[in-house]
Amino acid sequence: MSTWKLMSWQLMGSDQKSSAETTRLVHNVLLADDFELEDLSGFNAKTAIKKMDKSEAALAPSSPTFTVHGLAYRPLVPVIRAAFTDTLLKWFHFTPFKRIWKSPVTGKEQRLYDELYTSDAWNKAHDDLQKQRREDGCTLERVIAGLMFWSDSTHLTQFNHATAWPVYLFFGNLSKYKRASPSSGICHPVALIPSLGNPIKGTVVEKLLQDWSLVPTLNTFAERLSPFGFDIFPALVVDLMHEFELGVLKSVLKHLIRILYAIDEDLVSTLNEWLIFCDTAIWGWGDPPFSAKHGRDETDLTMQCSILAFEGLFPVKHNALIKTLLFHLSEWHALAKLRMHSDDSLARLNQALKKLAAEIQQFQRQQTQTGPSGPAKSTSTARLISFNVHTYKFHALGDYSRSIRMFGTTDSYTTQTGELAHCMIKKFYRHTNKRDVATALTKQERRRTLIQRQLGDHTSQELDAEVVSPDRFELLSELHHVMRALPCNAFNLANFLRENQSDPAVKNFLMKMKDHLLSRLHGYEYDGDEHSFTEEERNDLRIVGGLNRIIESTILRVNYTTYDIRHEQDVMRPGPACFVMTLSQEDELNAHPYWYCQVIRAFHIDVLHVGPNAHCRSIQTMEVLWVRSLGLVPRYKWGFSQAWLPKVGFVPESDNNAFGFLDPSLVIRGCHLIPSFSDGRMDVLLRKGTSVVRNSTEEDDWCSFYVNIFADQDMYCRFAAIGVGHKIQYPMRRATSSIDDEGDSEEEDFTGETGDEQGDEDNTEGSGDDMSDEEDFRF
Repeated sequence: MSTWKLMSWQLMGSDQKSSAETTRLVHNVLLADDFELEDLSGFNAKTAIKKMDKSEAALAPSSPTFTVHGLAYRPLVPVIRAAFTDTLLKWFHFTPFKRIWKSPVTGKEQRLYDELYTSDAWNKAHDDLQKQRREDGCTLERVIAGLMFWSDSTHLTQFNHATAWPVYLFFGNLSKYKRASPSSGICHPVALIPSLGNPIKGTVVEKLLQDWSLVPTLNTFAERLSPFGFDIFPALVVDLMHEFELGVLKSVLKHLIRILYAIDEDLVSTLNEWLIFCDTAIWGWGDPPFSAKHGRDETDLTMQCSILAFEGLFPVKHNALIKTLLFHLSEWHALAKLRMHSDDSLARLNQALKKLAAEIQQFQRQQTQTGPSGPAKSTSTARLISFNVHTYKFHALGDYSRSIRMFGTTDSYTTQTGELAHCMIKKFYRHTNKRDVATALTKQERRRTLIQRQLGDHTSQELDAEVVSPDRFELLSELHHVMRALPCNAFNLANFLRENQSDPAVKNFLMKMKDHLLSRLHGYEYDGDEHSFTEEERNDLRIVGGLNRIIESTILRVNYTTYDIRHEQDVMRPGPACFVMTLSQEDELNAHPYWYCQVIRAFHIDVLHVGPNAHCRSIQTMEVLWVRSLGLVPRYKWGFSQAWLPKVGFVPESDNNAFGFLDPSLVIRGCHLIPSFSDGRMDVLLRKGTSVVRNSTEEDDWCSFYVNIFADQDMYCRFAAIGVGHKIQYPMRRATSSIDDEGDSEEEDFTGETGDEQGDEDNTEGSGDDMSDEEDFRF
């Protein structure tokens, strides 16, 4: 009878019941051990489906409810309302726009990407908001509140285990440069997440969920926001610091060190010696290499020095590949970290990713496994380690170009913003009783916010760019450079020349100095070679006060406009480690764009020009730099196609231009030169022994230096010719270098950007067209 009833059900009624479905109904439902007929009493399919449609019942109909104690939070609506009634509102951007830049060289117009409120996502959201129907009859302006959240745990002290897990809210309506200031008062802590104890994990859980790539966590964002049509996943932006700086870059570096251990452990000692030199001589941190706790510090050390510290340590068959790999890692990182992008720079980022992907895959093929090169010295055997690129951090590198177009540049949503906000929480903690941490921190935050609101526009004044204290005048000075002339820095030049008369660096010092000063007084254009004057003409130039009291400047400050149209200042102390760059005066097609020199000393000289050729017969104060010139290393190729840095060396003392003087107004900015450790040192460029141009402990010089074009993003943009804020630009055919190349036509043409960056003309407009999506790159 049961079979008859079942077949009658299949054949009667709807014709959509197949034999296979009937068989599945019997075996999976009716014959199941947990199937109970009593549960079907009063059954109605429509009622059951409605229950299933409820999200809580669909997710976990019998799951228990837990109360989380110690969770402190602020509702978002009051926070938004308070922010939109605060005095900081005058800095908010409510109407998005698109920034367009016209190249002064090519005349080409292209889109710029920088702030969140100029991004494609904000423009689209604003358009969608304006198109919504006004059902409530409200005629007020509709604007977007850009909510940006950061959340990460932090240690509150250095000596115990006190921790906190705050959630910060920032408003994307504010400029990213204001959000990056932890003392600006624009960070809103909205929650403190308590410790939830040990997570649900283990072998049993992993075996149960791994086939579906699931985790034992409910997606609260999907549960709460999906009814409003909001998808959380596009809002999860890329994380440059953790994905690349502490991910891809660190994994490559660790594997390189493993290879050195496998070849010869002494090579690691050599690497440490060179990195310690970089660590102390260039920055003076004083900590051992790779001991930096912050990701940004570790990246600086790695990018600045490791690219050259590994040179020559590997076998020939691996050395070229590793050099190229480190170069492309640095180039991709420089592009991904730009604070302002254009269509051209994003295209360059895609090309850099292609090159980087190819180099990493080739590196993986050649270095699939590393281990001991000889028999084991102990009973244990070294474990073979493969270089793994099948990780999410490698995979995520293809998302950066699209994320920049969608949300703006990576510095707008970098995790460093949240890390800086931890300073505020740690400051609050020092004023608590160290017991109920969550309650104490929330009270401290509420008190601070109350005081800020009572003070009115106090916070906005701190952000006002026009309110500048006298101590910061030089930092924001409109002058090209600042060299303070303090009477306490009087310098006896006559005694200095007498005491060092045997030093080749001071040979013909006065003659060269007067020739330089006369060239400037006559208005001769600087071309690298000083104009020669007769002895009679030199006598027409009088040093007011004599050589016994020349004012020396111990600090040189050079102001310039960066690639992203921001004011910046290089602060340098003249001496053996002070290097600057000037615009090259060479006219050849393939000439190097810059000249480099070491600034030995900086002087203020009062001069009086007399005689028939004098243009001004009053006393004039002239600023001069005493410099040692560097030239390009001959028969050496550099450039982006060669994937290697420019290489320079000191001009030999026998050359008349080895030492000379420079007008500080010709300095573009300071530059970072890294010694070529593999080339070593020598004393043929300047005689062996102590010299005023060397450190007191040195008797020779480095054979050559590499110009670190990755010292910062602005330096990279000067060589890559993608800097919007660089005022003077000129076309340069190739970036290969100091010799006449016979062939090697692979280098792409590009526009070079150089010069004195005194002005900052923002050639942008608030409109433009959407750009098409670029190719998606994956490892």
